[in-house]
Amino acid sequence: MRPQRLPKKSLVDTYPEIMKEGGEEAVHMVDSLVQFDPEKRLTVEEAISDPFMEQLHDPNDEPVFESGPVDPQEFAFERRKVDRDMLRSELLKEVFWYHPHLGEAGLGPLRSSYDTPST
Repeated sequence: MRPQRLPKKSLVDTYPEIMKEGGEEAVHMVDSLVQFDPEKRLTVEEAISDPFMEQLHDPNDEPVFESGPVDPQEFAFERRKVDRDMLRSELLKEVFWYHPHLGEAGLGPLRSSYDTPST
């Protein structure tokens, strides 16, 4: 059985009711931002220049990143192999970092086996 294709409808046609206070400009901008095809999607620069953003748009206060693409090394952490225990450990580190009191709430034994992240 083949999966059924979703109908090709844009936000402009499907959801104007949820954005009626923003008017047509808001609906058009959001529709342009949520396009699946990146070639059709607004860039950040296009979005801040959109008529809907006119009152907020200030070219003198909108720095543009001009030093080229981001170094792939910045995303090396996304390529590492992570098993269930490693993921659990990372999750608990985050929990105890932001909520240290949980160690006093009966999770102490768990906490002692996972280091808190250093600052």
